[in-house]
Amino acid sequence: MGTEHARGELRLGRRTRTFHAEEIPDDTLKAEILRTYLARWGWEVNQYFQGITAQSTEAALLAAW
Repeated sequence: MGTEHARGELRLGRRTRTFHAEEIPDDTLKAEILRTYLARWGWEVNQYFQGITAQSTEAALLAAW
């Protein structure tokens, strides 16, 4: 079983930006990425995470993933 890959485009007005997305199989890495994201953007997205913050446990972060 391999890692899943996807490609896509983000469009804003006339501007288009292509991207490549890849599944993250490692739970430790997932928690680290989500923790970093919430440390930067938590103030804006906290309503979607129901109390999960950058200071939450790894288990709580993975449950929110």
